[in-house]
Amino acid sequence: MKINEQYSLYDASRRSGQTPDLIVRYISFEWIVPCERSEDPQNQTLDKEDLARICMIKQLQEEFGVNDESIPIILGLLDQLNRTHLEVRRWLASHR
Repeated sequence: MKINEQYSLYDASRRSGQTPDLIVRYISFEWIVPCERSEDPQNQTLDKEDLARICMIKQLQEEFGVNDESIPIILGLLDQLNRTHLEVRRWLASHR
C-alpha cells in the first residue's frame, strides 16, 4: 500500500498555484483539513487530495462566481457524493 505523499504549505502552494495565505485561509474556514495540524499555519502538512480541493475551491470561486457562504455547502455535497460512490463500488465488489 502506497503512503499518500505529503507536502508542506509552501510545496502545496507551488503545486496548486495558490498563495500560502490563501491556503491558510481555506484551512481557517475548515474547507481544507490538513494531514497534520499545527498552531503555526506555516507547519501545516497537506496531501494530494488537499491540493485537488484547493484547486476545486479556486475554480468554483473564479470560474463559477461561487461566494464564500456557498463553498461549504458545495464541498459537503461533493464529499457526500464521493462517499456514496465509494459505498456503491464496495457493495458491487462484494456482490460479484
